[in-house]
Amino acid sequence: MSTSKTIFSGIFWTSLQAIVQRSFRFIIKLFLARLLFPEDFGVVGMAVVFTSFIQVFSDLGFGQALIQRKTEKLTDSYFNTAFWTNVGWSILIYLIIAFVIAPFSSWFYGEEILIKIIPVLGISVLINPLILVHRAQLTKEMDFKKLAVINNTSSIGSGILALMLAYGGFGVWALVFNSIAQFIIAVPQYFFATGWKPKFIWKKEHFKDLLGFGAFTSFSALVARFANQGDYLLIGKFIGKFELGLYSFAFIITDAIRSQIKTVINSVLYPIYSKYQDEKTKQFKLYTKSIFFNSLIIVPLMSVLFFDPNFLLVFFGDKWEGSLIIIKIIAVSSVIEIITTSFPSLLRANNLPRLEFKIEVIKIMIFYLPLILIGVIYYGIIGAAIGVLISRILGAIINLIVMEKWLKLSSVIVLKEFFKGFLPSFLSILICYLIFSFIKMNFLYESFVKVFFLISLIAGLTFLINQKELKRVYIIYRNRNNSL
Repeated sequence: MSTSKTIFSGIFWTSLQAIVQRSFRFIIKLFLARLLFPEDFGVVGMAVVFTSFIQVFSDLGFGQALIQRKTEKLTDSYFNTAFWTNVGWSILIYLIIAFVIAPFSSWFYGEEILIKIIPVLGISVLINPLILVHRAQLTKEMDFKKLAVINNTSSIGSGILALMLAYGGFGVWALVFNSIAQFIIAVPQYFFATGWKPKFIWKKEHFKDLLGFGAFTSFSALVARFANQGDYLLIGKFIGKFELGLYSFAFIITDAIRSQIKTVINSVLYPIYSKYQDEKTKQFKLYTKSIFFNSLIIVPLMSVLFFDPNFLLVFFGDKWEGSLIIIKIIAVSSVIEIITTSFPSLLRANNLPRLEFKIEVIKIMIFYLPLILIGVIYYGIIGAAIGVLISRILGAIINLIVMEKWLKLSSVIVLKEFFKGFLPSFLSILICYLIFSFIKMNFLYESFVKVFFLISLIAGLTFLINQKELKRVYIIYRNRNNSL
């Protein structure tokens, strides 16, 4: 199969997986948002802050290392070494979560329920090593169809369980058990899909090789986790669980969507980047096109949320009104993030995890955390959101500079591809602001009318401005491999 068809097939199945997963998660969040209050979401946000930091090290970066290594180098002893190392490591990590992280977080925030929630959430750490090798094998083989089937059936099963628990009055526990059930349902499917079974083999030289790559990948992921959870940590500590609930809800609606789309595209492109690590021209072409399609998909979604997010209150209730201004700010920051969205994957594929780690440390320690801290102290959750926006602008600039210097890739071309996808939405918002500044409406569903008009305008301008690219995608789709 050609590279274009491979990418299209991968994005098709990974997108299908993401749609099912996102749909079920959205339904769950919809029910929970109607049944619960911002304080409840805030408590869950507090728990996720601490568990997510420690979970970054749950696989030591071995999964990424197995994908990056060339196929001819990998032997079964590599896979077994990765498997047994992570099984032992996960047990240690879970003990830390249950007996250190849970009591500390409860003391840190003054919330006793965290002692119960965090150990339950941490069970996923024990399950994840069981599917580490299988998931890496399927990803390396670019068998995204099997990955989609496994993840979709797991999401459906865990989603049904969560809905039953939500209707049964279990509240926040519905979301907690949802994540655990998804891992449990996935385990036998992964074993069946690959047929790989662990053997009692462990080799020191393989361990060192995997750890040499994976350690920096894990450290980079930890630093990136600060970028995703550092604001939650500071808001929960300095402001409170009500405000954290409003803030986390805004991220669920905006940045979580961007993150999911980013994950879809990156999960497909990373093994392909790794495959072409000796062909920089082809790598860069794939990278720039990923920027274009990211902007083409994400910018319209964020534009709707930025232009008029009031329609969300119809679904979730007026109690979330305090989140609307945060949604607007984070929507803009999500658009900025697109400019260098898969840059870490590109560095990793070129065996530069150490450089990736250094860049992430600089961005988080010098820009992100100080900006968030200043914002939280002086301007509350709005200040935190502005801090996220400024730090992402600075982070994109740093990534573009590194891209020019170390990978010899043109930032001008990257920005050009970004603006091709960005322009239709930008022009549509300007037109809508002009029109609705003269046309005054005042009825219950006025927000839906505005949003519908904006979406129609974006669709029309996107087709007019990017006809060639859209036609090219259609041709690839029409000539796709029969296995789709």
